[in-house]
Amino acid sequence: MWPLLLPTALLLSGLQKAVVILDPEWVSLLEEDNVTLRCQGTYSPEDNSTKWFHNGSLISHQSANYSIRTARVNDSGEYKCQTALSMPSDPVRLEVHIGWLLLQTTQRPEFQEGDTIRLNCHSWKNKRVYKVTYLQNGRGKKFFHENTEFRIPEATQKDSGSYFCRGMIGQNNKRDTMTKDTHKRKHLIGGLLTV
Repeated sequence: MWPLLLPTALLLSGLQKAVVILDPEWVSLLEEDNVTLRCQGTYSPEDNSTKWFHNGSLISHQSANYSIRTARVNDSGEYKCQTALSMPSDPVRLEVHIGWLLLQTTQRPEFQEGDTIRLNCHSWKNKRVYKVTYLQNGRGKKFFHENTEFRIPEATQKDSGSYFCRGMIGQNNKRDTMTKDTHKRKHLIGGLLTV
């Protein structure tokens, strides 16, 4: 029995981890959004299947791309993938929210000084949003007449804090759902917390 396990253990020790890529790359979605998870890993000629895991449970889907159409809150959670010649990927956390607006950020769980931070004020069913304000710690940071992604190049400690967005959809002033305590996401910039 040991002679069979040893070569397998040696083989697995040399494998690289697979990587999950989100398309689009935002880690937070609104219900009914679409997202595709792509598994990047090494495949063997005999086995080009991909194992997908949601919250630790194996999903029956076996191709390199896993698409979620019309996302629901129960699609939230951690996703991992594995190919025949790769170790399981690190988890990617996906959050699905209910609301009109959602402040989105890229898949990085934390930011460091010098990073570029990308924020997007996303609307339900991609409805037109205008008069968009991005706020930091309750104060207006950036205003756009038309909805535009907000970038903070080379973030510093002064960019740390709580962020949210608000804007107009039709005649209604909406605020993102991330401002509720239960939905806040924290990010680190130089040791300070950022939403």
